[in-house]
Amino acid sequence: MRGEDDTSAFGFSYYKVFDPRIPTCSVFDDPNCQFPENYSLLDIDDYRVSYMKEMYEFWKGKFVKWEMGNFSREYSMSIYWSALTITTCGQQPYPSSSPQNMLEVIDTLIGVLVFATIIGGVGSVVTQMNEDVYDFRQKMDGIKFYMKYR
Repeated sequence: MRGEDDTSAFGFSYYKVFDPRIPTCSVFDDPNCQFPENYSLLDIDDYRVSYMKEMYEFWKGKFVKWEMGNFSREYSMSIYWSALTITTCGQQPYPSSSPQNMLEVIDTLIGVLVFATIIGGVGSVVTQMNEDVYDFRQKMDGIKFYMKYR
């Protein structure tokens, strides 16, 4: 069974949702705030562990940790899951039980309903604008006809 600290598990895990870190320095004001990138490395995956250690050391003491509550973590994870479900991008696992399958179907239907409502509203606005232009042109044609044959 997958534990909470398993990054390959899809379920909610505090290990996956980190507290945001906000930098306390600005690249524009402080030249020491920009990490000295080594662009000669072509494949960063080969040096990922050492690169991460360098980044940790560089940013130590240059940020403020913004503490998030459990509700915020769970909410952000649910928004992430919904975005993956609606857009079907990413490596999301398939539902493995009936409640999961039902939740995915409901989430997709809600997404389609919201999308259709937005598109319908935009279409209604465009149609109304076209009707106003048509009415205005009809009145102008009537005025021109009246002025021509009076």
